[in-house]
Amino acid sequence: MTNKTPIYQQLHALYCSLTMRNVTFDFGVMMRWEMWHAKGWGEDELHTVIRFIKRKISRKERRDESLRLHNFLDIARFEDDLIDARGVGRRPIVDR
Repeated sequence: MTNKTPIYQQLHALYCSLTMRNVTFDFGVMMRWEMWHAKGWGEDELHTVIRFIKRKISRKERRDESLRLHNFLDIARFEDDLIDARGVGRRPIVDR
């Protein structure tokens, strides 16, 4: 991504690319990305949560709607998913 493109548009383009959802970038969407980014989140967190949700969807533990932009950019939901995604990555593997 180029440095000349505003961060909100960069994040939105990455979201669309990773989710394969072509969502229009308008003022309302820009404001949601601005609030999301103000929490200190960026591309790494975007990748982490999308991967996490896609895994859950493939296991039928989540629905496709989890990746809809209005659900994805909900601050509380995203924060919960990020915590869960990071927690899953830290769980020790236990032999049974």
